Amino acid sequence: MIDTQMVRSCLVALALDMLATGIDVSWTMAQRIQQHVAAACALPWPMPNEGIVSLVLPALRQVLDSAHRLSTGTATKKTVLVGSLFVPVVINFGNELRKHDYLTQRCLLDILMVTIYKQDVKVVELAALGTLQTIADFVALPGSTENRLLAIQILQTAISRIDTRAFLRVSPSIFAVIATAYIEQLVASGDSAIVEQCRNLLRTMIRTFGHLGMFIQVFKNDSMNQSWNHAKSQTSHAISTLILEESGTTILDTIFADLADVLKRDPSSLQHVLDSLAEFASKLESELSEGAAENFSVLLTRFSKHVAEWDTGAFAPGSILETCRYLLDRVPPVSVEVSINARMS
Repeated sequence: MIDTQMVRSCLVALALDMLATGIDVSWTMAQRIQQHVAAACALPWPMPNEGIVSLVLPALRQVLDSAHRLSTGTATKKTVLVGSLFVPVVINFGNELRKHDYLTQRCLLDILMVTIYKQDVKVVELAALGTLQTIADFVALPGSTENRLLAIQILQTAISRIDTRAFLRVSPSIFAVIATAYIEQLVASGDSAIVEQCRNLLRTMIRTFGHLGMFIQVFKNDSMNQSWNHAKSQTSHAISTLILEESGTTILDTIFADLADVLKRDPSSLQHVLDSLAEFASKLESELSEGAAENFSVLLTRFSKHVAEWDTGAFAPGSILETCRYLLDRVPPVSVEVSINARMS
């Protein structure tokens, strides 16, 4: 009996190989091939799926990496990378990562890497952001070190390749997931490569998104997370550890400057942010720089003026008072003197 699924996979892979190697076809024919590929790779994949895994996936990786361009047949003589036709087909492949073995996972990750690196994913931006969240979840779960490192590399690549404002929509949740993976590996003396690459990714995200409101959402999500009790926040632990490892306070400066915009949020969001901020401050072991102290002073001043207009009982001040208590222990004497002189002047 003929295996129709395998025959179909062979034909699809052959068509992809033709496109990848630069064989000239009409725009209409290329679109027809794209439709056949999309139908063959529609999720969820049928079982068994040897044809897709062994034939179609390698061919997709090749065509996505191809430098060959196709003419769209329009009057403007516009051309596009041949692989761009198949970006919508592969962009959700991250959902298949946990369903397959090491080699198939590697092939899926290779496809997603070359897609993010070489192709324009703006037309499938929402799906791409969802895939990045799925990839972060993949990093946080036990599995092959090599594949998890490749997943981290995809996230690093996405930061530079995807529009910053678009990435900001998922950066807080990705930051929290990677922070948890980082602390779990660090505490358990896990794989040093995973620890180092998670650390590098978190630092990159702070540099890239730390002044764009990321920390407001990170702290809010952290406080709303029901999986931890007070004093068990992995996110706060990770940020505090990064600050300690930096031997500097640049991250602290960024955090307090970023949180100044928290007053634009509703009272409930403000409460969540301040609850998590108090948890973070309780874990902080580094001294505040003058810049960080000044940024926190600005935050506190704006906060005081803001809540002064609220009715009694609309806000519980315990979290901000705890934060002040913890941070005052971290302000070096020279910073205190500078602040006093500044107020007197």
